[in-house]
Amino acid sequence: MTERRLLACALAAVLALAPQATGVAGGQDPTPAPAQHEPRAEAGAASKAYDALVLRPFGAVQTAVGAAVFVIFYPAALATGMSEDLTEICVSEPADQTFQKPLGEP
Repeated sequence: MTERRLLACALAAVLALAPQATGVAGGQDPTPAPAQHEPRAEAGAASKAYDALVLRPFGAVQTAVGAAVFVIFYPAALATGMSEDLTEICVSEPADQTFQKPLGEP
């Protein structure tokens, strides 16, 4: 039973972090450009509401799950020299999307 719970938690973490890892797997730089967060046009009320009511709570959960995954895999990442990448993928990107991005921006 314990193995099934561990497997379920690992699967949930992978699924929660999959959208964050696509930039790294695709050969793209995982750090967003500073201009990416500059508002292009005023976001509408509907996009702000969707962002505040759906995306931000999901982002908070994704940040918490990413932090847990970070704690578990940090020793291995440190040993292989991948600690900065792990920090970026598991903690920084979800936290930036949740807490730094202007409300309603894509």
